[in-house]
Amino acid sequence: MDTKGLTGAEALLRLLREMGVERIFASPGSEWSPVWEHIAKPYGSAEEIPV
Repeated sequence: MDTKGLTGAEALLRLLREMGVERIFASPGSEWSPVWEHIAKPYGSAEEIPV
């Protein structure tokens, strides 16, 4: 997987998607905000991400 130019959150979510992860269960803290922001971004687009 090429992660050049991706944020850590984007790279993590792409890796999870490539591994077949469909759901993420977590108790988010403030350090997770980049992940949640990236999850919210694609709504309305064709990109599928684990939710």
